[in-house]
Amino acid sequence: MNPPARDLARRIIEAKRAYYEGRPLMSDAEYDRLEQQLRAADPKHPVLSLVGTDISGDVPHDPPMLSAEKLDSIDEVIPCARGERLAWGYKVDGLSVKLVYVDAQLVKAATRGDGHAGEDVTAQCFRLGGVPHQLLVDGPGARGIIEVRGEVYMPISKFKAISQAGSFKSPRNLATGTLKAKDPSLVSERGLRFMAWDLIDRNEPMDIDKKIASLRAYGFDCADQGIINPAEASNVFARALASRNAIDFEMDGLVFKVVDAGVQASLGATDHHPRWLAAVKFPATEDTTIVVGIDWQVGRTGKLTPVARLEAVELGGATISNATCHNAKFVEDNDLAPGDKVFIVRSGDVIPKINAVAEKGPGHAKIPGTCPECGSPVRSDGTNIFCTNAGCGEMGYQRLMNYVSVAGIEQVGEKSLRRLWDEKGVRTPAALYSISKEQLAAMFGKNGEKMWDQLHGKMAMPLATFLEALGIPRLSKVTAKAIAREIPTLDGVTGASSARLEAIQGIGPETSASIVAAFKDKRIYQDLLDAGVTIVPPRAPSPDLMGNGGAPSPFAGKRIYITGSVPGYKKDDLEALVTGVGGTWTSSVSKNMDLLVVGNNAGPAKLEKAKSLGVKTMDAEAFLRLVGK
Repeated sequence: MNPPARDLARRIIEAKRAYYEGRPLMSDAEYDRLEQQLRAADPKHPVLSLVGTDISGDVPHDPPMLSAEKLDSIDEVIPCARGERLAWGYKVDGLSVKLVYVDAQLVKAATRGDGHAGEDVTAQCFRLGGVPHQLLVDGPGARGIIEVRGEVYMPISKFKAISQAGSFKSPRNLATGTLKAKDPSLVSERGLRFMAWDLIDRNEPMDIDKKIASLRAYGFDCADQGIINPAEASNVFARALASRNAIDFEMDGLVFKVVDAGVQASLGATDHHPRWLAAVKFPATEDTTIVVGIDWQVGRTGKLTPVARLEAVELGGATISNATCHNAKFVEDNDLAPGDKVFIVRSGDVIPKINAVAEKGPGHAKIPGTCPECGSPVRSDGTNIFCTNAGCGEMGYQRLMNYVSVAGIEQVGEKSLRRLWDEKGVRTPAALYSISKEQLAAMFGKNGEKMWDQLHGKMAMPLATFLEALGIPRLSKVTAKAIAREIPTLDGVTGASSARLEAIQGIGPETSASIVAAFKDKRIYQDLLDAGVTIVPPRAPSPDLMGNGGAPSPFAGKRIYITGSVPGYKKDDLEALVTGVGGTWTSSVSKNMDLLVVGNNAGPAKLEKAKSLGVKTMDAEAFLRLVGK
């Protein structure tokens, strides 16, 4: 007779934990037999879905691991709080990870990935500091399945010590690279740690203060620091800003959360972030240093971006030796040259850039007349300069990088792609799919198999993602989404005229001309379709957004702008509402729109403009009633 399912599950978890810690308790065959016995005893036991022997695939997130809404100012916290108590905590600058526990035992870990699924990093997370392999208390929340979500980071002190032996950009970049390096020993050697910011127990929704108490009792460091009234947010922010340099990890702001779980549920979430959580970033940090040289980097559209090499300076906990110079016009207008003393700023504690010249050196600006990669002449649009050679090798490589990034193919990194370019002659996105699993495994080992699995597992994508991934000049994420809302099929987009595209809010003559010109060469999209890439059709409207008798919403296909404030809704909430009922969100009043919704304290100028253009208007209260809100 098989042992009870609970005992089998316990033995499987112990075996898996020992395996990840490098001290296997049994052979693979013995482990497989345990799983088979548990499957026979209880086919639906949760351990079977969490600790299978295949740890190479993506791990799904339920609920999704969303981002935080970014507020421009601490003053915005009070209206966003809607009068509710708030938890405040550090916005740790690291890599988001979830840990899954079954009956208090750690069994699975995964990165955030695209928010819906991430990379399995269980073996690495067993080596993280601040991660209990078994929860320290056996309270009611420790039974069954719980998730702990948080940030993997590298202490600043550890980063400084490691940086003496090599060139690393920042603690965050080094932490990310270490966790994804597939070498668990590096995680402990480099001192990576975990700080928790959420606890998910599907059986017991909890207020934030209870989550904080539980996380600390389980043995976690907790990013959330305390509970406040909204009016206290400014003082808390000021104190945290003043003390940030005394803390041994990078943080680029504070996160504020509504405490009450019931209120959280009523507020819900957008596709991007929960409506009950927001982040406020600290002001950028600034210092001065000397420009050593200026390099010009070629992007996917052929644009040459100037990047300054600098005398290294420490800024916000990171050693900065490179910074963007924005564009050719900035270099020319500031006569920027090696030897200049410049102000550099680390915006959001992430991207270093030159703000201005503090003290001019002896040199003068030199704008290249030819592409540094292929030697072809450059052209200028008054702000940027561009390589004129459509066949420029570096331009093609950057288009490949853009494709794998937009398509969410995390396993194919920059170094891997460079090898595929150099050794396998991969020159187009479609060519990525022609490399066999065996070829990738021969080049990259086990990681090569994971590359193939992810490449072929993400061949179905929404139209907007597909359009953005093509790397067409001026076709940004925002533009791709706008086009996909208005023209929902690939045939419709590729056959659209400039006039049709310009009828879409936000698309001008230059953008439409670039898109039309790109689609004259059908290979840009047809080769991908021939390789097996497919377009996921848009979701049908939800039943509660349909009219009587199942008829479409009266706002379906309408271009809508909302002016003024609507109590209980922020701008992105309203945009989600409009698109949810089949409408198209517009960013300004124009003759191309169909409806202006007027909220509280709306400016008279927009209302007058709408009337002069013959655009219909409706008050916000009536609009909300019609959409069932």
